[in-house]
Amino acid sequence: MSDVSTPCSLETQPARTRIMQGHNYIRIAHFSDIHVQCDVKWNLRDYFSKHTTGWFNYKILGRGSRFRRNDEILAALRRELETNAFDQVVMTGDVSSFGLREEFAAAAENLPLQLPGVITPGNHDYYTKASRVGGNFEKTFRNWQEGERIEAALYPFAKKVGDFWIVAVCSATENRGFWDARGRVGDEQLARFDKLCERLEGPKILATHYPMLLRKGQPEHPGRQLRDADKLAKLVKKHKFLAWLHGHRHRSFWYTPTPKHPYAMICSGSVTHKKRWMYLDILVSPHSIELNRRMYSPKTQSFYTIDVITIPLHANLNESECNTEGSLLSSSATV
Repeated sequence: MSDVSTPCSLETQPARTRIMQGHNYIRIAHFSDIHVQCDVKWNLRDYFSKHTTGWFNYKILGRGSRFRRNDEILAALRRELETNAFDQVVMTGDVSSFGLREEFAAAAENLPLQLPGVITPGNHDYYTKASRVGGNFEKTFRNWQEGERIEAALYPFAKKVGDFWIVAVCSATENRGFWDARGRVGDEQLARFDKLCERLEGPKILATHYPMLLRKGQPEHPGRQLRDADKLAKLVKKHKFLAWLHGHRHRSFWYTPTPKHPYAMICSGSVTHKKRWMYLDILVSPHSIELNRRMYSPKTQSFYTIDVITIPLHANLNESECNTEGSLLSSSATV
């Protein structure tokens, strides 16, 4: 399959008509990993924290240059979100680069927070313990964190969208190691997730930052993995989720359901990373998921469709009817 195809409008996709006929569905805009950067005033504590190595990575090693079009791309994304009839916006973390209040505020100015949405933090949003404990992520994006909860805990929470539930799980945690980018859901949140899902009637979609698998089917690198991914995956399977939406990795990829993981796994990639600039326009029905991958063009300062993929869901199939190895449909999209 070619990664680049002829641009086409959102309104002229034949597959989009097919998936809607005779089925209940919702339309989701899924994006992730903005990594907003802005000028901030550091205090003395920042110089003796993970912020120092982060600054070196961004300023000296060049990571920051990969996101230099942030404002331009987010303006185009906002136009897309505000002018298309999405039922829900889903953002799966790494709004910031260093988990700082000023970065969250800058992101909020560029995102259409008046639209219905769901957001969950990434490891950069909880870059240090102060980032997590300070709660600036949750304070800034509280409009996108409304939903059903267990015992008033922040996470997980579930939002009803049509006949579907989007369940947001926090898989981010601060790490002390300078190059440690691992995540953890934690046993207490996993228990709440199990309890919450027991009372949710209808099809469910998971939104979290970390992946279960990478684009070639291999586990995440030990220094970047979700420590308790297997525990979360067992509960996602138990409660018959349709899909696992995530970010963390900056190239878009997806997996079809298998007996071991009987749900689609979908990575949006980064919407602002240089030459990867992508978000997903997703139609979800109980029987299939359609991904319209929308890529940013610096020339037109707008997004265009590079391909449309339909992922069949196997909720009503026996294990013998599923692909026992797992079928990776695509890798990344580049220009």
